[in-house]
Amino acid sequence: MSCPSHAKSKTMHTWYALQCTLPPWSFEPELAELVDQLPRYGIDEVIVKVDTEDFSPGHPTLDWLGAYKANRHRLRNAVATLGIVYLLNPLGHAVSLRPQPRGFE
Repeated sequence: MSCPSHAKSKTMHTWYALQCTLPPWSFEPELAELVDQLPRYGIDEVIVKVDTEDFSPGHPTLDWLGAYKANRHRLRNAVATLGIVYLLNPLGHAVSLRPQPRGFE
């Protein structure tokens, strides 16, 4: 398997993606743990899942997602400094939502 074009290296390796949910009430300690542990385990990509089943009925609205925007941007910027790819998965299921529509960055 060759690396995707956005990979850190053009050598052959397995692409490791971590899918996680970062609720606002535990964001700070979870962000600190991710920043510490992602490089340790060689994670290439973080997929942030908005866990609609636990946090809202049905699919979230843009207004609902907007409340998470500041923290999502903090996570995106933190993992970017580590050379790790960030992906928002707003529906919680369909990871193939690439690229994200405007407003979901």
